[in-house]
Amino acid sequence: MNSFDVAIIGGGPAGSSLAISLRDQGASVLMVERSDYQQWRAGETLDPKVCIPLSKLRVMSSLVDTPHIASQARLAAWGDPKLIENHSISNPYGTGWHIDRGKFDSALAAAAADRGARVLRRTCYISAFREDLWRITLRNECDTFEVKAKLLVDATGRISQVARSLGSRGIFYDQLIALVGILAPNSLDESVESALTLEAVEDGWWYMVPLPTGRILLAFMTDKDIFLGSRASPSEYWLTLIKKTEHLSRLLASYHLAENVLIRNASTFRLDKMAGAGWIAVGDAACAFDPLAGNGVLKALVSGIDASLAFVRHSNDSNAFDNYDNSVRVMFNNYLVHRTAFYQREKRWRQSSFWLRRHQSVTN
Repeated sequence: MNSFDVAIIGGGPAGSSLAISLRDQGASVLMVERSDYQQWRAGETLDPKVCIPLSKLRVMSSLVDTPHIASQARLAAWGDPKLIENHSISNPYGTGWHIDRGKFDSALAAAAADRGARVLRRTCYISAFREDLWRITLRNECDTFEVKAKLLVDATGRISQVARSLGSRGIFYDQLIALVGILAPNSLDESVESALTLEAVEDGWWYMVPLPTGRILLAFMTDKDIFLGSRASPSEYWLTLIKKTEHLSRLLASYHLAENVLIRNASTFRLDKMAGAGWIAVGDAACAFDPLAGNGVLKALVSGIDASLAFVRHSNDSNAFDNYDNSVRVMFNNYLVHRTAFYQREKRWRQSSFWLRRHQSVTN
């Protein structure tokens, strides 16, 4: 049976960031990822500040060849019917990136493996229990097997698979969902500005980003009960509402929906307990932000780095994981304040249940 200092369940940006940081500190690390990174992954735009954690991790050079295009601006019709531009030329960190998340995540995992982490792809977490060490049951395509680890990390994203199996529960602050469509151009000559575009509407808001493939991701963010009340299929609902937009319908007149619309959970969420005896949760497994924050990958990378510091302190400080839990709560509380303030900028639909819910202050 293989034994490690740390076993990380989940190979997204938070898990890979933590794996790289721990390897730089000399820890033996196992990272388990259930996919092979070939499936579509949400979250295609990187905040310009992402250069900070990527530089700390020393992985910029290994990511430079992953498919991406520069994110030159952010356009928003929010609180005002006009589309307002905020160009990246005014950002001290430069431009952001529009990326292929699957390839980006795969490159980060490869960087962790290059640093000496053992990375198991297409391997699922089954269960874990703790004696002197964690005994963790995993399963791949061929076998079910066990590994041992001194410490255990949940980096499984919003499902928080490990933490929930250990007794933590999720606290949800809304029921936001994303109805995600991928658009293809009607001809090879079509293109849109390399910008992230937001447009608020009565029952939610739209989010558009160009992809390195030449296609466009266009997501409608609304509450689950509002969508279910329509009694329409996701694609029918999406197609009906995009026609009613003032700006996006015009910008995308020469594009068509290439695939069926998918539904993804996009709610604001946190665990009631983000760390315990011998384990912690990182990234979206600990807490997840509304996509409006626009910094999911940045948050995940920073979370992995911060968690590595907690592991370092843990050997000499029995309160290290509790302090980590408290620091995540403080960060989450600050996010809630900013979230409410941003939504309160939009006052055009005062009777809409979607906006009324978000104009109310929420406390942790």
